[in-house]
Amino acid sequence: MTTKYLIRLFAICFILQGITPVIYAQVKDNVTQEMATEWAKAKSWSGGTDLKLHQSTNTIEFYRQYHANRTVWDKVFQFIKEQDLNTLAPGKYPIDRW
Repeated sequence: MTTKYLIRLFAICFILQGITPVIYAQVKDNVTQEMATEWAKAKSWSGGTDLKLHQSTNTIEFYRQYHANRTVWDKVFQFIKEQDLNTLAPGKYPIDRW
């Protein structure tokens, strides 16, 4: 084996190592618009609130973000459900309490 061959082989392995997680993530996260729309309409994400998604919401991205961070989203929707947002004073509220 020549040095040039080994350098090329190393470069190819290095590149493949870098793109493998990207390819895997794209295959694993195969969400279609129809799938995301049906999920959004079912409102299983809403935690029993009366919230409605705005028409400009990217349902595929919301689906991905909700499923990637479900615990956080569920805490947020629980907070919204248990608070009267009309009388809630402006400020920061720790969501982890709920």
